[in-house]
Amino acid sequence: MVRQELPMSCGAACVRQILLEAQIDVPEATIRDIAGYHPEMPMLLDGLADALTVLHPGATYRHGGVRPEDLDALAGKAPFIALLRMPSRHFVIVDEVGSTDVRLRDPAGTEAEPSVGAVVVMKRATFLERWTRAYNGVLWRVG
Repeated sequence: MVRQELPMSCGAACVRQILLEAQIDVPEATIRDIAGYHPEMPMLLDGLADALTVLHPGATYRHGGVRPEDLDALAGKAPFIALLRMPSRHFVIVDEVGSTDVRLRDPAGTEAEPSVGAVVVMKRATFLERWTRAYNGVLWRVG
């Protein structure tokens, strides 16, 4: 997982990682420009969806709120970007949704490994609580 370059650029870092996995290497700064980044404001799902659509030709992305009871159905679309409240709004990439745990990648990384993002296994209940406090926001590929 790439590490976010700026304090409020977690969404752009998630988009960059999704693009890298599609063999598309775009600087985070380009993604921030397309997505409407502002250093004092959190990024929005619609801006991130716009960036993915522009930078990933032939792919279609959707965004919006998803009911918590639909999390298992959404798991089939992984990886997807989710908006959590941890305590502030923060974008992560969800890779797996299990019955008890959710495996995700966090572009903020950890203090122990500050140069890269982190792979995190979070209890499903904790994920759901943080996700619903952030309005169940997700961004996923539909085609």
